[in-house]
Amino acid sequence: MTDLIVQNGIVLAVSAVSFFALGCWYAGGGRRGEGARSGDRAERHEDGDGAADDRLEGGAPSEARLELGSDDREAELREQRDVALARVAELEQAVAANAQAAGGARAAVAAVAARPQAAPSTLSAPDASPKALPKGATLDPQLGAIFAERPAEADDLTQVRGIGKALSRRLNALGVFQLQQIAAWGPEQVEAVAARLTCKDRTVRDWVGQANRLS
Repeated sequence: MTDLIVQNGIVLAVSAVSFFALGCWYAGGGRRGEGARSGDRAERHEDGDGAADDRLEGGAPSEARLELGSDDREAELREQRDVALARVAELEQAVAANAQAAGGARAAVAAVAARPQAAPSTLSAPDASPKALPKGATLDPQLGAIFAERPAEADDLTQVRGIGKALSRRLNALGVFQLQQIAAWGPEQVEAVAARLTCKDRTVRDWVGQANRLS
């Protein structure tokens, strides 16, 4: 992009200089042509042609106007040339500034790339395994921790609002005797227990919350 800007600026500068040279050539040629015509009129005046003498006298203001117009054109061309050269200088400065900025960016990237990479962490990931099974319990794929028979440390499940004696016996039949078993249920266990007890999932989820507070 910056190269294209510089090329356009150079083209403008060359065009301005060309116009200036053309104007100078035109102004010089006009003066020479007018001088030659004035010489012809002078020769005719010397031969006694009064009409030619009148035209020569009348042509002086035209020559003055031509010289004045040529001077104005030269001044205009010089001004255009100066403007074009100033624009080229501005473009060169902009290119230099962009090059400097690009060099700084490359240096920053190189510095970042040269930084030593952090060594991989040797810390072990947090333990995402299920809570430890209660003593004497086994892990059921659907219900989680269950007991094959009533443990010595069995809880009163009716402490949980919504679990009556009938539901407590049915939970015992599934191997659930402790509040910590209910507190450890996840979405899969909640769905499985709700299906076994023919109750709603949100009801079992509420049991889980209460068991976490009670256990």
